[in-house]
Amino acid sequence: MSIPESKPVFAMGWYEARWVQRSNLVRLSARGILHCTNYKATLKTKRTGDAPMWHMVFYVEDVCLKALRPFDISVEMVAPLNSESVTVFDATGEHRVPILPALEDETPGSALSAAVDEGLYKVYARLPKTDKGPEGCIIVPAYQFVIAIYYSGFGQASYDECSAFVQDKCVASAPELAGDEFRGGEILWPLIQ
Repeated sequence: MSIPESKPVFAMGWYEARWVQRSNLVRLSARGILHCTNYKATLKTKRTGDAPMWHMVFYVEDVCLKALRPFDISVEMVAPLNSESVTVFDATGEHRVPILPALEDETPGSALSAAVDEGLYKVYARLPKTDKGPEGCIIVPAYQFVIAIYYSGFGQASYDECSAFVQDKCVASAPELAGDEFRGGEILWPLIQ
């Protein structure tokens, strides 16, 4: 039996670059969702001139084990202290990711706490995207992970701006009763007789 060969393909994710406290290191993070559990997400470097360019890559196989799986990967690199951004190339093109200041407290959840302190929020809408517009919207602090049935619809912005977006753009969705089934979240559950 042969081991399946993985092939690299350009992928996409949400990126953040941040100085590491009291150093000349920058931490580049990529977050997103893999739609196959046997795929692997990675950031690969490619040197172009003086500064490295990072490629967001998924290693894929011929067979896809269907299930959504979040990924959160990061790399650290030495950078000149006057650096302002990191370049990431992915399936959607080239991105200049601004380097944010170091967090005072680098404990788990500190980015989320900083986002709440700064008043940054995002609007997420329930999948699938439809022509009616965003549906089933929720407002959460920026950097908060949400379950994979949501996609990013708007933000980062203040809570008031996010609320205005929800009022103006989001379509309300109510539970539906249909025959022997009740719509519970995203999955139609049969009623117990």
